[in-house]
Amino acid sequence: MYEKIRVIFATIERYIRLDLKYKFQFLIDSLIIAGNFLGFGIMGFYLQARGSTLPPEYTFEKFMLVGTYFWTMLTKIYDDCTKVLMEEANRGTLTLLIENNVTIPVILIGRAIASTLKYGLIASIFGIPALYLIDALKMNFKYLPLALLSFTCSWLFIIGLSALLLSIILIFKRVGMLTVSIMEILMFAIGFYFPVELLPKEIWPILGAIPFTIGLQFFRDLMIIGEPRPMINGVYSSINMGIMKMFIGSLVFSMITFTLMYIIMKKAQRWGTIEQY
Repeated sequence: MYEKIRVIFATIERYIRLDLKYKFQFLIDSLIIAGNFLGFGIMGFYLQARGSTLPPEYTFEKFMLVGTYFWTMLTKIYDDCTKVLMEEANRGTLTLLIENNVTIPVILIGRAIASTLKYGLIASIFGIPALYLIDALKMNFKYLPLALLSFTCSWLFIIGLSALLLSIILIFKRVGMLTVSIMEILMFAIGFYFPVELLPKEIWPILGAIPFTIGLQFFRDLMIIGEPRPMINGVYSSINMGIMKMFIGSLVFSMITFTLMYIIMKKAQRWGTIEQY
């Protein structure tokens, strides 16, 4: 167990060093994230929510910018994780890592934690001042555990989704626009662009079962109005129900996807598709 933990921490350190090595990419990532806050802030400022779906404390720029802050930290992690195998292959280090007992799940976890630290810092540098300027930092300290749980459950969901994509990539190597398309669909499904309540009622049960959906709604409420809403149509019928759905859903989803990844990894080793990298 100690050796596995040591390998994970060594992998995290490796990816942090690699990120800091490419300073131009770090700068470009920072400028893109700053542009997201600027662009979505302007869009939110000039648009209004339809049909009084949001509480009076919400303005659309608050809705968009808090969502951008939460979304940026998590989806940038997804981007890095789904590209990690190809990047290691391009460096010629993938087989070397595997031969030194750094398994693909460890590579994924190490990359995910390093990216969490990187993008959490960048997003906060631009996001916190922006949210302060629009008065969207109202979270009560007593709800800090709920905010952390919302982020953690959404993080687990994203890591599980990354593991699912890496499982497909292990077999087929190239998946085209699949990774990007999934993120585009997810942006609509979790209510990034507009409230989930505006989508057809027939798909509410599906959207409300996504841990990321619940995590985003909790986080928005905590930042904008200071406390979670008692219920949100299509998401949860009570706060306790929302927490339970979010926690159990993220845990089960990540366990299933990592188990699937482990099975496919073993098959890929027998088929030789890993060596093809």
